[in-house]
Amino acid sequence: KDLEKLVNELGSVDIFIHSAGISAVGRFIKTDLAKQKAVLDVNLRAVLILTKELLARNKISRGGSIVFVSSLSHQASYPGAAVYAASKDGISSFARSLRFFLKDVHVLTVYPGPTRTPHAAKYSPDNSNENKRMLPAVLAKKIYNSVEQRKRSLVPSFMLQVFARAGTYFPYLTEQLMLRTLYKKIEKSKN
Repeated sequence: KDLEKLVNELGSVDIFIHSAGISAVGRFIKTDLAKQKAVLDVNLRAVLILTKELLARNKISRGGSIVFVSSLSHQASYPGAAVYAASKDGISSFARSLRFFLKDVHVLTVYPGPTRTPHAAKYSPDNSNENKRMLPAVLAKKIYNSVEQRKRSLVPSFMLQVFARAGTYFPYLTEQLMLRTLYKKIEKSKN
């Protein structure tokens, strides 16, 4: 009811960005089921429901854009955050499927890497690399430019593009890198 009321009160939208995201880190088998469900509810289910409501009520203007913020985990596995990776991969698949049917609405899928946000700080095992993360304002500008250029996808830097390609063509290599740089540090910080 609250969602319907909110969407009904909303005027026509030129750009709508789905960027909410939470995570549950650690070994999948040891991660609390309620936390896993919350990740799926926030990261994927809410996106599906809200997108349906916006489109069903014609709230996205003709020629407008819907931006889906996925994750590099779509191309490179994310050990220690399996449910997060699954939810963000679901967003990518949903956007790709939706794009086929939306002739008057542009769909952009964003695959950001490490971004300097409270979410990244909370789930990072070691925040010593905080300054290497992309600033949200820089990412926002890249998203804006990609919307203007009507791009279908955005991986926001050359190094992230290299990493994404490596994840596609050399998955074992990127899995081992992520295991070493993230997962093992997450497990160590929990002990």
